[in-house]
Amino acid sequence: MEGKIKTATVKREGEHWYIIFITEVDPKPLPPSEEAIGIDLGTNPHFLVTSEGEMVEAPRHFQKAEEKLAKAQRELSRKKKGKSGRKKARLKVAKLHRKIANQRKDFHH
Repeated sequence: MEGKIKTATVKREGEHWYIIFITEVDPKPLPPSEEAIGIDLGTNPHFLVTSEGEMVEAPRHFQKAEEKLAKAQRELSRKKKGKSGRKKARLKVAKLHRKIANQRKDFHH
């Protein structure tokens, strides 16, 4: 890990635990360059388009997982409140939502 640790946060998402470190790092300037490029974000149906004509498609993670999510939510809605089967079904729905969110974060990163 680079730099001096400023804070550490423990976080729980569903059944997963994470520790997040915030560090202070000395900036490293990039080498000077005369090249420039323009980026247009959010143009339909593309995620981005560059001034050089390169197009990056949006990955559509939710649409790919929609059937599994719909099935899991239907199963959850049929369970009785307070029962262990409902808790398991609720965790399954949460896991699918977390997977979609993580896929989106990874793509953007």
